[in-house]
This record gives sequence, C-alpha cells and structure tokens, in this order.
Amino acid sequence: MEEKKRIEYIDIARGIAIILMIIGHIVPNGLARKVIFSFHMPLFILVSGYFFKEKESFKELVIKVLKSLILPYAITIIVFNTLNGLINNNDILLIIQKIFKQLIFSISLQGNIDFGAKSVGPIYFIPLLALIKIVYYFICRITKEKYLHRALICYIITLIGVFIGIKGYWLPFSIDVALACVSFMLVGNMAKKYNLLEKILKDWKIIILFVIAWIIGLKFGNIEIAIRSYPNIITTYITAISGAIVIFYLSSLIEKYFHIFSKVLTWYGRNSMYILCMHRLESGLIDYKNLSKGMIFVCKMTIVTIGTVVINLIKGIYKKKEVKK
Repeated sequence: MEEKKRIEYIDIARGIAIILMIIGHIVPNGLARKVIFSFHMPLFILVSGYFFKEKESFKELVIKVLKSLILPYAITIIVFNTLNGLINNNDILLIIQKIFKQLIFSISLQGNIDFGAKSVGPIYFIPLLALIKIVYYFICRITKEKYLHRALICYIITLIGVFIGIKGYWLPFSIDVALACVSFMLVGNMAKKYNLLEKILKDWKIIILFVIAWIIGLKFGNIEIAIRSYPNIITTYITAISGAIVIFYLSSLIEKYFHIFSKVLTWYGRNSMYILCMHRLESGLIDYKNLSKGMIFVCKMTIVTIGTVVINLIKGIYKKKEVKK
C-alpha cells in the first residue's frame, strides 16, 4: 500500500477519534461513552508509534516535541487562564500564578497527591504524548534492535505505570500514564516495522476477530487513562488495540468508498492537535446549560472547527513572512 494512502486512512482514523472524543465528553456514562473511551486515546498513541523514527537524534526529537506539542499546549494554557481570569475578574497575579502552576504540574485529574494546581482538562494528553515519545526513545536506545528485549521492558514499565496509577499516585505531566501507555507506542512502532497493519486490514476474517475481541473486552471493562482505569489489565489493552484496529479498517473503507467524508475526516485528523486545544478553550469557557446534547455537539464542533481554521490561517501568514525573510 502506498505511503500516501497509508497516511490518509490513518488521518481519517484520527479524525474519527477526535470527533468521538468530543462526543464522549458530552454523553453521560453508558455504552456509547464506554465504547469511545475504550480506544480513542490509545489510537493516537498507536499512530505516534507507527510514525516514530528510531534513527532520529534526541535533539531532533526534543525540537519536534517542543514545536508540535509543547508550544501549542503552553499557548492554550496561557490563553485559557487569561480569558478565564478576565471573565471572573481575577487580578493579574492570580492569573499568572494559575498559568505557572498548570505549566509546571500539568495535572489531568487530582489523585492522592495534592499539587495545588487545577486540572488542565483534555489537553493533559499533549504533554503525556510528548513524555511517551521520550520514554520510548530511550527504550529504543537501550534495546537497539533486540525487539524481544524492547517488548519485555515496555511490558514491565507499563505494569509499573498501571500500579502507580491504581494506587492513586497521579503524577505531574501524567508521568504514571506515560509509563502505562508506552506499550501502545511499541505496538504502533512494530506494526509499521513489520507492515502488520496493512496485512491485517487486507483480511476481513482477521478484522472480524478483532471486532469480537473488542466486544468481548468491553464486557470486562475499558481503559480510561485520565482516571487511571485499567480493569483486567491485559484484556483492557487488547480491547484498546482491537478497537483502534477496527477504526483503522473503517477508515480504510471510508477512504475507498466515501470520498467527501474522507476529505473532511482527513482534515480533522491532521488538525487533531488544534481541535483538542480549541476543545479545551470552549469547554472551559462556555456554559452550555439548557441546551440539548445534540445542540451542544453542534456548538462545540462549530467552535473548534472555526478556531482551527483561524489557527491555520495565522500559521499560513507566519510561514509566508518567514519565507520572505
């Protein structure tokens, strides 16, 4: 399968996942939310593993992480707290204090340890993903091409992260979750190395097995990394991976048969980072009470879409100025 095609259906999958994430933050606890949370964040980590470059230097990795993840994250933290502070008539020192604490601790949700900082909301996933990449980078450097050793180390680190999370020691920057999720990075990386994903997606019989594994796994409980929920650890991870693979398969069908949807979802997938940042702003600043869940979804999607378009326009203008220099 061509690289162009491979990237497009993966972008479609990311587009589906980011839209479903917004839906998951609207609907109450129930089957729909359970299905969404069983795979949507692991899918993004799998994709990061898929495109991970082992030969990249640590300096290159850090620069890429800072530019593509930490910079938009920091800007979102600053913008959100500034606007929230102005709306609530907070003085400038309090606003700066909140910004500083959130940048330093980046708490997803409060565990047993009180760091004196409020949750950064859904964008906790951004520094988490940066940490996962860095942790996996060092695992690759230690193991080199000894992939069984790499898998064993990832498995042990995952168990350590799960144990810390289950015990309630939820760490700054979700370090415990980064450890718990490094195995997803491994699976994505190995799927690319051995061309596994393409082979799986070509065989509908294997896809049916993953659908069955996903459905059965949901009965045992689903992963929810923000609250450190890892019920029946092994089945939970199998369920997450199975769900992601099913979404990749659906994405490949959408790419092949539904071109308009394909283009729309590809755009959302390629802009998923900005969608997430805009989602943090609108969900934290706008009160949707008295609106139906359908209207809330329409409002949220409209706001994050327009916001992302504006961000891309600003980026385009900045790039043109850089080229002229």
